[in-house]
Amino acid sequence: GKTRSPIFAIMSEALSGIASIRANNAMEFYKGKFREAHDAHSRAFFAFLGSSRWVGFRMDSLMFLLLALASYLAVLFHEQGWFSIDPAVLGLALTMLLQLAGTFQWAVRQSAEVVNQMVSVERISDFCHLPSEAVLASD
Repeated sequence: GKTRSPIFAIMSEALSGIASIRANNAMEFYKGKFREAHDAHSRAFFAFLGSSRWVGFRMDSLMFLLLALASYLAVLFHEQGWFSIDPAVLGLALTMLLQLAGTFQWAVRQSAEVVNQMVSVERISDFCHLPSEAVLASD
């Protein structure tokens, strides 16, 4: 994402200027810069993973409640004689409900991944709106 870019920039700077860094004894400075950038990336990535797990757990909980409710109502309707429920159809309906839960969770994760991958579009948009540099003048 957007927090990974400074890590690559620092690595590129360090690799292209390794002779200057060693000559000026600036290794600790670059190590500190890298640690700060890596910590920022790790915080953002951990927040993304944590929120994904949270959403997944909540969706699993909702699907469990929906499945339990459907099973309970099917037994209640059968026992009370309100409806005649074929056990094969009930089993198929519960199986489809479980598959729907997996498909729904996959769709939510994919939409989160698309949002995460749209960072490149955001960067391009930011670069398009930068003020232009001064005109190159030659005397």
